[in-house]
Amino acid sequence: MEASDPFEVHFATVESSNFQKGYQGRIPIFGQPLVVRCALGVTVPPETLSFIAMYNLALVYQLKYFHEEISDVSNLRKAAHLYKCSHEVVLSQSVEISAIHLFALVINLASAQEALLEKEGRKLCLDVALSIYMFMMYSGDEMELPQSLRYFLQSVVPLLLPDPQVASAA
Repeated sequence: MEASDPFEVHFATVESSNFQKGYQGRIPIFGQPLVVRCALGVTVPPETLSFIAMYNLALVYQLKYFHEEISDVSNLRKAAHLYKCSHEVVLSQSVEISAIHLFALVINLASAQEALLEKEGRKLCLDVALSIYMFMMYSGDEMELPQSLRYFLQSVVPLLLPDPQVASAA
């Protein structure tokens, strides 16, 4: 953390895998919660804390849904709603987060929407995720990622790209 950066948003280090396959779906979930690292006495903007709290709560509901023996779809609906709210906070309050944090949010929302059979929402999220990924790739941000995040991106990128159209032979 540099002197000019009073706080930073990071993925928490957890014992389990950073990502996992969604329940009966193709889109994996990025399973690490977000944390704020800052020096003692630094005030973190409430918008940033709201974003982190909503993202983490959405992740809890989503993981709960995928790990329950009998899945309660209301948990998945809560997760999708909270992801949308956290995304709205980022956009409306100009919360400064890195592209990878926004990418994880959008992918997790796409996974929830896939399980809820919301095809249009899932497609929109995947389109946004592809834009974020391209931004990271061309800005050089992707090279700064820890190895675990690169593996996650490698598992998601094939899902972002549209299926190639195969022309029939004449």
